[in-house]
Amino acid sequence: MGDVGHSPRMQYHACSLAQLPSSPRVSLVGYAESPLPAAVAAVTDTVALGVFPRLPRWLFPLYAPFKVVYMAWVLFYALAFRLASPPDILLVQNPPSVPVLAVCWLYTALIARSCRLVVDWHNFGYTILAYSLPRPLRWVASLAAAYERFFGSRASAHLAVTRAMAAWLEANWGIAPVVLYDRPPNQFVRLSPDERLAFIARLPELIDGFDPAAAALLAPNRPAFLVSSTSWTPDEDFSILLEAMVAYNALVEAQNPDSARALPDVVLVITGRGPLKAHYEAAIADLGLAHVSIFTAFLPIADYPRILGAADLGISLHTSSSGLDLPIKIIDAFGAGLPVAAVNFPCLHELVVDGYNGVVFDSAPDLAAALSGLFAGFPRSTKALENLADGAAAFQSLRWDENWNTVARPLMVGNDAPVVYRKRE
Repeated sequence: MGDVGHSPRMQYHACSLAQLPSSPRVSLVGYAESPLPAAVAAVTDTVALGVFPRLPRWLFPLYAPFKVVYMAWVLFYALAFRLASPPDILLVQNPPSVPVLAVCWLYTALIARSCRLVVDWHNFGYTILAYSLPRPLRWVASLAAAYERFFGSRASAHLAVTRAMAAWLEANWGIAPVVLYDRPPNQFVRLSPDERLAFIARLPELIDGFDPAAAALLAPNRPAFLVSSTSWTPDEDFSILLEAMVAYNALVEAQNPDSARALPDVVLVITGRGPLKAHYEAAIADLGLAHVSIFTAFLPIADYPRILGAADLGISLHTSSSGLDLPIKIIDAFGAGLPVAAVNFPCLHELVVDGYNGVVFDSAPDLAAALSGLFAGFPRSTKALENLADGAAAFQSLRWDENWNTVARPLMVGNDAPVVYRKRE
């Protein structure tokens, strides 16, 4: 159960369903913590769920059971009494799993009995839960896995975000999903030189203290512009990025600035919000780097594609709690023609090809070395970066709409019978 305004894959599903010839009524069910993009709001209804009061994290073992009961009731009530009519299809994003899978299955079993329950497997709830549990409580994650398998397997159909995840589900839980890779929608594009300059000139309005960085980025002998998007969760170790920035800063300080292969300064923007943001902001404040400027921000939805379209390189620290999902931030970057440097994990090869559309690293020294190789002589010499950008741009040949119509549409709506889409995150 999450914010519909920051659930891009489910928003894309909603828009695709709304475009069907049968003109179905499409509803998004979830938390309305941030506004939907205008294009999504124009074709969907939002059924906003009540939010459980925010309490100190250390009290979680005490209030967790009450929170689950509250969430289950709020969701069941929304499905049973707040929808205009019972849906033909209930499309559920997993995770979260508790209590969503059980509630949605119960709703289709008792009330909307002709409704098809479709689970879109983005990851596994039990692996995310395991991250937050101390070792003595890891048995709780095992119970969560049994719950997730039991209720997830009762869906009528399944989608998965990677071939690795689909293979794991079939081998271990007897679930055979159709693989629907994330693809970027049309708003992710490379900015023209004039659009880039205009957007960077606006960034001081969006990011506190960005005025000197913006002025530097608008200069002819400009720094490299790096962007990383994050939800500030434990499956993204930003200490790797910060250590790499320290190492890169040392390389700049030690170099001959008059060399044709001299390294540029770096401006790094990290956009997103989440539980570990304050922790890493404190670490960033202590770095005191002369040649690397790091900013954290939470950009409006409409400006997120623009910053990707203006940057020189994206950075991904996503490793996946299960090792079986792919970060949508890289799909977004490729949609904007932006190559990425991505930390390695088991199924990354399904998206990032090292040396073709990005670089893959395993450690902070690896990342610092990759940056020094890509940006040597920047901005006069950019051949290595341009080659990666060409590979990223090739990803744009297949966009979300075409991919969805080929893969997901037959699974969910067949011959275009009227359908109502309900989203859970």
